Amino acid sequence: MLSLDILSDPICPWCLIGKTLLDRALAERPGHPFRPVWHPFQLNPDMPAGGMDRRAYLEAKFGGKAEAAKVHARIDAAARAAGLTLNRAAMARTPSTLDAHRLIHWAGIEGRQGAVVDALFAAYFQEGRDIGDRDVLSDLADGAG
Repeated sequence: MLSLDILSDPICPWCLIGKTLLDRALAERPGHPFRPVWHPFQLNPDMPAGGMDRRAYLEAKFGGKAEAAKVHARIDAAARAAGLTLNRAAMARTPSTLDAHRLIHWAGIEGRQGAVVDALFAAYFQEGRDIGDRDVLSDLADGAG
């Protein structure tokens, strides 16, 4: 097996889109030699521990409401093309992902990294859960075994 090292953040929509496409490509090649290994990349290393309001964060990051809407239109189009629907209405906060990255690391030690990464992406992008919250992370860890 060859390690396929992936630098990712579980609140990055482009990372979710890329993972979806990678999973699809690997599934089309049974017996491929790759084993995805997830490594931390914090999009927002200065995010407060409690996160922040998602709308305020996005407008500040992209330079206002209109620019944030343009960026999200591109993301939404790419997500749809990959067969994904992002539940933006459910995402009220942008969390700090430091503890989520720790969970991904520990899951790797247990051989459950893929399941945890899937759970984190689903929890944030489909369910709108706060993946910076330790209770949420504990629940996701339990669910991933």
